[in-house]
Amino acid sequence: MDSNAATPAGITWDQTFASQHTGARGTLRGMRNRTWNQIQPANSAAPVISGTGTVGQTLTVTNNGTWNPAPTLGYMYRWMRGANSIANGYASTYTLVAADSGQSISCMVVAHSAHGVSTPKQSNAISCA
Repeated sequence: MDSNAATPAGITWDQTFASQHTGARGTLRGMRNRTWNQIQPANSAAPVISGTGTVGQTLTVTNNGTWNPAPTLGYMYRWMRGANSIANGYASTYTLVAADSGQSISCMVVAHSAHGVSTPKQSNAISCA
């Protein structure tokens, strides 16, 4: 399967999110019709971000949240400006820029295990002055 092909219908947002972050689009597309006996990570406590909401300051995911079962392959991040994703905002930290002024910034966190990826969970938001 061509890993550079457009995402076909039937792929859920969280699968597309994870595949764009990891670059594993072909792998995830190939798994979409499988039946899993294992459980993907589910969130029971939201992620937490901290920092000062001032342009030039850095916000950090200080707690990835609580997931069960625990993710064995780590976490993926997507920083949000209101309801819009921030270009290249894929790290656990984000430095506020002028476009963030007057906006609420949060981070979507996805837990990744050998059994798949979780549904994204949004952190608290920090207002940028």
